[in-house]
Amino acid sequence: MGMAYAMKGQFAEAISACEKSVQVDDSPMLLSGLAYTYAIAGKRREAEQTVQKLEGVAKKRYVCSYEIALVYIALGQKDLAFRWFQKSLDDRSDCLVWLKVDPRLDAVREDRRFQELMKQVGTSKFKAVSHQPSAVSNHPPLGAGRCYKLSADT
Repeated sequence: MGMAYAMKGQFAEAISACEKSVQVDDSPMLLSGLAYTYAIAGKRREAEQTVQKLEGVAKKRYVCSYEIALVYIALGQKDLAFRWFQKSLDDRSDCLVWLKVDPRLDAVREDRRFQELMKQVGTSKFKAVSHQPSAVSNHPPLGAGRCYKLSADT
């Protein structure tokens, strides 16, 4: 629920929902969602503290490196983000299947390191195609107005 609020720009609601979820479940996925939400809401100090806590958790148990990379993208720290993406590649993280379509990656799509990462993962043979909402739906697409579907290059 917190991420839905965050993607709509309702940051107070997003933070509240994410904080509550972390109180109920200590999942690293939820903690990374909270860190990401703090970052996009402009709460840099809270985001940095939370991602540091997440990195501490990663020393004791599995944490998806892709999710940590997303927090660093939201903080504008692309070099750190790509270090974590490399770790996710080394770990063979299943989250990497979202590289092509995750709207949280829009800020790095043009970066040569992102293009190389996509080649390494094998997603470069697909292209992102902007999705137009159907006439049946009155809802705008998520992710800053973008949704994607995968299409094989021809």
